[in-house]
Amino acid sequence: MLDETLLDAPDDLALADRRGLLRGAAEAGARVRTAARHAAEAGIADLRPEGRPAPSSSRAPAPPPPASRT
Repeated sequence: MLDETLLDAPDDLALADRRGLLRGAAEAGARVRTAARHAAEAGIADLRPEGRPAPSSSRAPAPPPPASRT
């Protein structure tokens, strides 16, 4: 259980967080927000469930695969 009085005392909060989990969570959140902003700026804000960018109508279509020689 979190002692909410620690929220008003950053030094005490840091001492209570012996393994640095709060700092790690805050840093991870900042990295995720930065990555999401960069993805939106690059036009790949929407990801499909398997993690690949969704097709965008603003991008040129992919070239067809090379013809096979048989």
